[in-house]
Amino acid sequence: MKKTTSHAKGLIFFAVCMFLLSSRAVHGQTDEPINAGLQFNFSSPGARSLGVGGAFLGLADDATAAFTNPAGLVQLSKPEVSAEGRRSSYTNQFTKGGTGNVSSVQALQTGTSKDDVTNLSFTSFVYPRRRWAIAAYRQELANFATTLASKAAFYVAPLGARLAPAEASLALRIVNVGVAGAVRVNDSLSIGAGLSDYQFNLHALNTRFQTGDDPGVGAIFDFESQAGHDHELAVNAGLLWKISPQWSAGGVFRQGPRFNFSTLTKQADVTIPSFTLHGTFHVPDVYGAGVSFRPADAWTLTADYDRVRYSQLAGHTVDTQNPPGLANPAVNQLVVDDANEVHLGIEYVMTRLKYPVAIRLGGWLDPDHRIRFQGTPPTPPIPTTSDLLTQQLFLDFRPGSDQVHVAGGIGLVISERFQLDAAYDHSRFVSIASLSGVWRF
Repeated sequence: MKKTTSHAKGLIFFAVCMFLLSSRAVHGQTDEPINAGLQFNFSSPGARSLGVGGAFLGLADDATAAFTNPAGLVQLSKPEVSAEGRRSSYTNQFTKGGTGNVSSVQALQTGTSKDDVTNLSFTSFVYPRRRWAIAAYRQELANFATTLASKAAFYVAPLGARLAPAEASLALRIVNVGVAGAVRVNDSLSIGAGLSDYQFNLHALNTRFQTGDDPGVGAIFDFESQAGHDHELAVNAGLLWKISPQWSAGGVFRQGPRFNFSTLTKQADVTIPSFTLHGTFHVPDVYGAGVSFRPADAWTLTADYDRVRYSQLAGHTVDTQNPPGLANPAVNQLVVDDANEVHLGIEYVMTRLKYPVAIRLGGWLDPDHRIRFQGTPPTPPIPTTSDLLTQQLFLDFRPGSDQVHVAGGIGLVISERFQLDAAYDHSRFVSIASLSGVWRF
């Protein structure tokens, strides 16, 4: 018992130190509209979790707990290997054309682009013992691609100015390779922590045109490229409290890594020098708490609350259209709100069948977290270059809307060694199909 208590104190000390070290200044990304609708996979990995709407913090009883809530790893009784494949469909909105002003944006035209990504989203190995467990895993936190083609909007009287038509593309991939461990403090409380190495790859290109109703028709005005190849260590920590045989509760903190990237802006006019800027891309931190209730052996009800610090994405945005020292101060008015996510789920297991089948339903609220312009564009009689850039931010970075996700899934226990799960999560802008398997030995 003394040895276990010593391990627990050490793990608590490590988690607290990592938490304190994570409180650092935040930085953002660029003012290109292609960045406004970035999608992250903050839902818990695994088809089982997806099927109950991502409400898994108070349950955390399979291998995906290594990322979701590492304290739950001690609930596993046998070593196991798990893997999950996902197909994600993203719909991104952008300002395609039309007209707008300070008081009205009804005449603006909204365009959409759709992109699909299929990937091996999660793999893990867990080795449990009686009072402790360790795990190694690989997760794709983000695998996102999108494109846009804007005809350019007109800013109506008194300016009557037209913004530049544009074509843009973006590909973002963040891979998380981590280790996690957990110990039982006593029969009702366990704690866990993990350390991850996040690999970051970002490629984006924006091309602006001088004239023409359609992008690609007019003469090229300038290019802005964005690239990042970096890695960063980050931590996660959690606890799980078995309140009673029916009730359990969990809490987690997941630190978001920060990555360096660079931008290159090049004018079509070769007499104007190109310039390079540097920025920091901060993946949002996540705090969460959840409960699980088993009114009977066949039924499980779960609920989670997550606080996602999306505001960290928009701090100190890089102005790609002006050289160093001449940045437009309006880029500091690009903001994004932190999100309060609520997840609910239910699972029913048909235990009397030869091969038990689990039916799962869930849903969750995904608050709007698009980057938006919160300032008021200037209205002088004759627009300056700075005025036009500010108007562009106003028309391109518009608020989004809250999204409700509906999820469902099924699980099949083929034997004590193998389990197969499938799930589908759908909302207006993001849909995810998941298939995962677990092999115990």
